[in-house]
Amino acid sequence: EAVLTAHSCRAKAGFPDIVGVFTSHNGGSFSQLPIQDGQFYGGEYYGRIERYFIFEGKFAETISLFKSTDSDCCPSGGRKLVTFDWSGEKFVVASIREASSKE
Repeated sequence: EAVLTAHSCRAKAGFPDIVGVFTSHNGGSFSQLPIQDGQFYGGEYYGRIERYFIFEGKFAETISLFKSTDSDCCPSGGRKLVTFDWSGEKFVVASIREASSKE
């Protein structure tokens, strides 16, 4: 498998707009593995993925939290670290916690 976090010319405010986990098949083809949406913070916040990576042996993402009054460049709601487990069919949210400055 490969974890991909990339920026195209359409990316906003430095956040990636191409993200995913891919698996390879015999013959050299690839397919994207499904991921449960971890951005369910509700209330006045919404999340934007900063990056996907491997954290303590698990697939993970960091999310910047925006308030509805924030501009696209400047989230004020903090950051979350979301880790995932593989269910056999898709990556499902295992935990959500505050992200440190190193994550």
